[in-house]
Amino acid sequence: MRFGVQDPGFGFHPQTQPRLFHRFEQADGDITRHYGGSGLGLAICRELAAMMGGDLGCESEPGAGAAFILSLPLKPAQAPPVPLRPAPKDAVAAAPAAEAAPRRLRILAADDHPTNRRVVELILDSTAFDLVSVENGAQAVEAYRAQTFDLVLMDMQMPVMDGLSAVREIRLHETVMGLPHVPVVMLTANALAQHLDEALAAGADRHMAKPFSVEDLLAMVSDLTAQTPQAAEFAA
Repeated sequence: MRFGVQDPGFGFHPQTQPRLFHRFEQADGDITRHYGGSGLGLAICRELAAMMGGDLGCESEPGAGAAFILSLPLKPAQAPPVPLRPAPKDAVAAAPAAEAAPRRLRILAADDHPTNRRVVELILDSTAFDLVSVENGAQAVEAYRAQTFDLVLMDMQMPVMDGLSAVREIRLHETVMGLPHVPVVMLTANALAQHLDEALAAGADRHMAKPFSVEDLLAMVSDLTAQTPQAAEFAA
C-alpha cells in the first residue's frame, strides 16, 4: 500500500533529497534561518517504515511543494475458518461456570527511590492489583514491552533513563506494534507548570505531584481504568 502526503511548502532540489532524512538536516540554509532545521521527524518516520518492511521517500521541485510517499508491503488477510462441531448436551448448562473470572488490574510503577516504591505497593494492595515495580525508565520500558498493563505510574527523574524518555519509548512501542493506548501518570515531585507541560508533551495522561494521598491515588487509578474489563471488579 502507498500513502501520500502533500506538503505545499517551499520544496527542494532533487539532489538535496537524501539529506532530508538525516537527523537535524535542512535542504536550504535560508529556510533553516527562518524556520529551523528538519529535526528528527523524517528520520524517525523512515526508521519506522523500515521496521515494517517498507520505505519512505519524497518528490519535489523548488517552489512547488513536496510529496512524501510511504510504501508498506501489507498483505491481505482472511479470518481463519471456524470449524462447526456439535455442542455437547451439557454445554449450555456448563457455560456460565466455565467462564474465567476477569483478571485483576495490572499496574507498572517506576521510581528510583525504594521508599516511594514501597508507598505505592502499600496503597495498591496486592489483593486488589497485580503490581510490577521497577527502579528506572529503562526497566519500565523493558517490562512494558514484555507484559500487558492497564496503567503506568512513572517518576520523572530517574537514573539510566528518565521518566519522560521512558514515556516516549512506551508511546513509540504502542504505535509500532499497533497496541491500544494505556494511561500513564507521572508521579513526581516536579510540580511546576512547565513539568506538567513536559509530561503531557511526552505522552503522559495525568500528572500527580508528590506527596499524594491514598484517596487521590486510588481515585485516579479508578478514573483512568474505568473503561477496562477489570474496572467493575476493582469498583466492587
